[in-house]
Amino acid sequence: MIKLTFKKYAKYYDVLYADKDYQSECEEIIKLIQEYSVYPEILMVDLGCGLGTHMSIFNDMGYFIEGIDKSADMIKLAKKRHPELEVSVGDVTNFELETKANVAMSLFHVVSYLTTDEEIDNFLDSVYENTSDEALLIFDVWCGHGVIADVPEERTKLIDKNTYRKATPTINLEEQTVGVKYNIYHNNKERMEELHTMRYFFPREIKKMLNDKGFELLTTNPKKTKVDTWSMLIVCKKK
Repeated sequence: MIKLTFKKYAKYYDVLYADKDYQSECEEIIKLIQEYSVYPEILMVDLGCGLGTHMSIFNDMGYFIEGIDKSADMIKLAKKRHPELEVSVGDVTNFELETKANVAMSLFHVVSYLTTDEEIDNFLDSVYENTSDEALLIFDVWCGHGVIADVPEERTKLIDKNTYRKATPTINLEEQTVGVKYNIYHNNKERMEELHTMRYFFPREIKKMLNDKGFELLTTNPKKTKVDTWSMLIVCKKK
């Protein structure tokens, strides 16, 4: 089994998430920045930037942004597709920027890949050390309400007429994680297998984690979670 997340999976990423509306997501983030940021000039960092799709849109909007991602395969593809972007291999739980950002973001549930309290603490510590006073941190996570109410089931997604992905989840209630085993088949023969372990969070623990690390929760989307809420977008400010 391949356990290094996004190693061979990276080359299928665009096709699998072709229906994702990156443009609308970026527009939503910009509205939040305009509402809550105290800085007239925005310096962004994208933590877990992947292939750089969000970054490219922000760059086209005229914002300065740099990105880091732990997957060398993803960064290699990002540089090839977006040579104008400043991206590098790095760990979101232990990074250092040359210039402090005033907006840090981590989208598409990157933070849910941080499955231990220590990883979360290190992530928040690194963001705190590499951002300016009153900087914004914007990220999204899996929400526990939706995961518990609608336990993940095995699903198959077509990549092309000869290739498909099977996702097999296993929930761990004690650890608040879901291990998703991805298998990709071509002509009914397995091409790769990769395990992605995701942590889900509840609003109250998110607020406490942020407060303990020097961040003030400003708003969430949705503002109030429901039993079917699978994803939470968090906006907070460095105290």
